[in-house]
Amino acid sequence: MKTKIKDYKNKSYNLLTIITLVPDSKGETIAKCKCKCGNICYKKLSMIKINHVKSCGCLAKSTRFTKNSKKKLLNDFSKLDAASAYWLGFIFGDGNISDSNKLQLCLGSESKKHLIKFSKFLIGSNIVKDYDNRCTFQFTSDILANNISKYGIIPRKTWYSTLKLPSDQLLWPDFIRGYWDADGWVSIKKQTNKNKVYTGYNIGICSYLPENLETVSKALPVKYKKPTKIKNRDLYQLIYQNKSEIKVIAKYLLNNHLYIDYKWKKILHLLD
Repeated sequence: MKTKIKDYKNKSYNLLTIITLVPDSKGETIAKCKCKCGNICYKKLSMIKINHVKSCGCLAKSTRFTKNSKKKLLNDFSKLDAASAYWLGFIFGDGNISDSNKLQLCLGSESKKHLIKFSKFLIGSNIVKDYDNRCTFQFTSDILANNISKYGIIPRKTWYSTLKLPSDQLLWPDFIRGYWDADGWVSIKKQTNKNKVYTGYNIGICSYLPENLETVSKALPVKYKKPTKIKNRDLYQLIYQNKSEIKVIAKYLLNNHLYIDYKWKKILHLLD
């Protein structure tokens, strides 16, 4: 029997209120919900109905015991400034928080210096480890996990959590720049058209949830652009190729020197 949206819309189960239902690629019915804590999340309807899932993840965090890392936090994201807003966006894109409140970031070796910057920002020392051609950072903290959960950084966030910008709009460029450094790209290449050589620009960012990209698009100081689905993948992208728009976006985002150098240096000349 086909599940009807009207039978579940606005219905509450424990801490979750169902907003709408969406099918996934495996035929499961997924419920888009608003948690009592304020988070928007996506959960399997079947799990909600049998009380296996009761919240966005905040309920488990408030009741479980975890073993915290011994090193002291220098920055716990309880208050945001330009640097913490940037790293918050970066964690939303590339970070992973476990059910035991362990934060982990795993990047390519070319980004090791950047990950060390994060480690020193968070705890004042470098605990980044090398693993084959990757580098990893791990740190467990109940306080940290609770604070970053307010911005949608929860277990299994890739599929089930939507991006939340800081309340202070002055910090939006920093947050989005961090998110872009994690899940975005900046490309520039020479192209030929009718025997004329010109420079082509392409910047973009991707997400499994189009809502995240819509939030970014609405925040940027250019005309709103709707995210598009990548062919044959459950992935969406937000792309800008107009040089004038890219220049405006670059000026908006690069208002601070905290970013991945090798990514943005390709278009820094547009800021002159």
